[in-house]
Amino acid sequence: SDVADGQLPTSFLKVTRNELESIANFLYKSGEENVYTDLPMFRKTSYESPEINLNVVMLILPEICTSYSKLCSGKKNYTPELDKVAKKDLVYTRCYAGGDNLDSVLLTSLCSFPDQAGKSLTRQVQAQQQIPSLASILNKRGYSTLFFSNATQDRTQERFLHNTGFDYTYNRSDFVDHKKYSNGNIDLEDYYNSVVSRLNDESGTPFLAVINTAPVQIDATDYSGSDNEQKTARITSYIDKQLKALLNTVRGKNWHSSTLYIITSTPASGISKAEISTQVPLIFYASALAVSGRKEKEAVSQLDIAPTVLSIMNMDSENSFFGKDIYASSDRERIIAVALSDRHLVIAGKQRLEIYPNGSVDDFSASGTRVAPDATTSQWVKRSVTLLRTAGYLFKNNKIAR
Repeated sequence: SDVADGQLPTSFLKVTRNELESIANFLYKSGEENVYTDLPMFRKTSYESPEINLNVVMLILPEICTSYSKLCSGKKNYTPELDKVAKKDLVYTRCYAGGDNLDSVLLTSLCSFPDQAGKSLTRQVQAQQQIPSLASILNKRGYSTLFFSNATQDRTQERFLHNTGFDYTYNRSDFVDHKKYSNGNIDLEDYYNSVVSRLNDESGTPFLAVINTAPVQIDATDYSGSDNEQKTARITSYIDKQLKALLNTVRGKNWHSSTLYIITSTPASGISKAEISTQVPLIFYASALAVSGRKEKEAVSQLDIAPTVLSIMNMDSENSFFGKDIYASSDRERIIAVALSDRHLVIAGKQRLEIYPNGSVDDFSASGTRVAPDATTSQWVKRSVTLLRTAGYLFKNNKIAR
C-alpha cells in the first residue's frame, strides 16, 4: 500500500545499523560459526569430507552476450565451443554478473562481496584493507596465486589484487612482443600460450590462476557492414575459437587432471536491457567433479563462485562471503541483487526490478512486460537494498575481517 506510481517511499532507501548488522544471520549456513563478535560477517566455514587439493583456473571472457549463446537459451549460437564444454560439465544458465564492469566482476567473483553503484569499492581508499578472497584463502594454504590480463597496466586494480592475496599480476606489457605488435595489441592465441607457459613453471606447486581477457577489437576489414550486432557476433565467434584452442592446449599438460576450471565473463556492453546484458555464462569443470552434464536453471550470481570453489574442494576457511555454495544445494526462492553503475538490478524468481537513485522502481514480468509494483515488490526492494547497504557499511567501517 506504500507503493504508488512506481515510486518508493524514502524510508525504503534508508537502512538502520541494526538491520545492517542483523542481516548476517540470514547469510550464515550450517557448518559455520562467527569468529569475532565485532565482525558480524566474518566466520569460519568447515567441511566434514576430506579436502580435495586442486589447482584453480578461472577464465574471465570478455562480454559474452547470452543472446548469442545457446548455453543461456540465446536465439543465436556463436559459441559452439562454450556450449560443447557446458554439455559435459556443471553449468548455470541464469548467472548474473556482479556488476557492469570488470572491477565489480573481480570483487564479486574473488571476494564474494557485493559492489556498490557508482564508483567501485575496489577503487576506494578502503580497498587497501584486505578483503578475504579466494586468493588469500588459497595463498595461506601454500598456493601460488597469479592474475593475468592482456589489458594495459592498471595500478589501482593491481593494488586491489595484491591486497586480496595475489602474489603475481601480469598485464599486457608482460606479454606483448613490441616488434610483432607495434600497435600494442596482442593476439589471444599468443596471450593464452604465454599464460600456459607461465603456469607450467608452477609444476609441483598448487596454483590459482585468474585469466582475464580484455574486450577484443577486430579490424573493420574482418567483418562486413557497420551493424553493431554483426560486429559483436564476429567478436564472440573469435573468442569462442580461441577458447577452444586454449582448452586443447591445457588438456596436454600434466596439471590439467588436477585442475578445477571456472569459465565466466564480464557483462555485455551496448545492450539496453539490464537483465540480458548482465547475464553471463558460469561453468565449473574438473575431472574430479562428480557431475557430468548437470544443467542448473535457478538464478545465481558471480558472488557464488568463491564459496562454491571451496565447497567443491571441501576446504575450510575464514571468510566474509555474501554468496552461497551452489554446488551442494540450490535456492529457487533466492533474490539476486546487482549494483550497476547507475541503478540496482534485482532478480526475484522470474521477475526483475530496476531501482533508481531517486527511489523509482521499474517492475518487469518474466516476459519483459512492465507491471505495477505491489507489496511483494516492496519486500524485494527492502531486502535487496538492505543487502547492498550492509556490504557498504561493513566495507567503510572496516568490519569485514581482521
